[in-house]
Amino acid sequence: MAILETMWKLVDAVVSDLKCVTIDYDSIKHTCTSLETWKKGQQVLCDGEVPLPSEVKHDMDLFMFYLIADSVNFCYWYGSPKWRPGGSSSTKLEDLLSQVFYWKHCQYNQRPHWKHVVDMFQRVLSNHQFPLLPERRQLLQEIEDIPVLFSHMFTSSRTKITIDQCLQHLVWMIPGYSGDQFLKRASLFFLELWKRRRLIREYSFDPDWSNQIKGLPVPIDYHIPNVLRYLGCIHYNKTLSTMISDEQLIPKGSRMEVEIRAASAYVCQAIGKHTNITPDVIDAFLFQQKEVARSYHPFHLTITTDY
Repeated sequence: MAILETMWKLVDAVVSDLKCVTIDYDSIKHTCTSLETWKKGQQVLCDGEVPLPSEVKHDMDLFMFYLIADSVNFCYWYGSPKWRPGGSSSTKLEDLLSQVFYWKHCQYNQRPHWKHVVDMFQRVLSNHQFPLLPERRQLLQEIEDIPVLFSHMFTSSRTKITIDQCLQHLVWMIPGYSGDQFLKRASLFFLELWKRRRLIREYSFDPDWSNQIKGLPVPIDYHIPNVLRYLGCIHYNKTLSTMISDEQLIPKGSRMEVEIRAASAYVCQAIGKHTNITPDVIDAFLFQQKEVARSYHPFHLTITTDY
């Protein structure tokens, strides 16, 4: 069974037996309307011309940058969202990786070798005391032979490869990407590339990706469920609401945590089907509301390398 099919079957199974989370279909319709209005002003995003990270000079740089960044894009807090050593966040992580690219470009005066980038990035994260450092080091050490993986992701006029096949290559070559049943980091990796598809010069995506990309889940982390809750698309029962308000940990793999993420993936998929809008645009629409949502209620806390 294909990876995406397996994931969506899990989502459907969980949503058919929700006990802690409920889905509000009227609010989903209202959210679809708001999304369609917001999308009209997002030409750069919709056209696949989101700016490249600083110090990314080539297609391989872009591929390498997000392959490395998204392999360790998870859990930036200790105990409370307010406690973030070294100001750790996804933005800080990408800024540090850009610095590594800059240092390596200066050192070699050419495209930096991926092994050198990975090794230095591990040291930089250690110096900044990011949470879950042993787990981050282990996942970075799994990254092997980026050029080979790169060659599987892009196509020539004679070759076609589906997103599901790309996922297969990704999780086979970098097992750390396969641990999350909801594929947050793996999906995010492909969506980051897709948002910049018009800026990729030397290679090209399979044309069929324009339809296949809709099969990817919106990357479900801490913020997306909280925004959906703020928008009224999902609701939590009293027990779960109290635990989140009191900043109690929701155990990874518990019914509560799985329901939060499955229901969120289901709602985002429903929004995509209703509007025919791709997951990268839905994700951006929801993510830009994360601070407003947090002013109403905190996001759930789970210690995990999945997100």
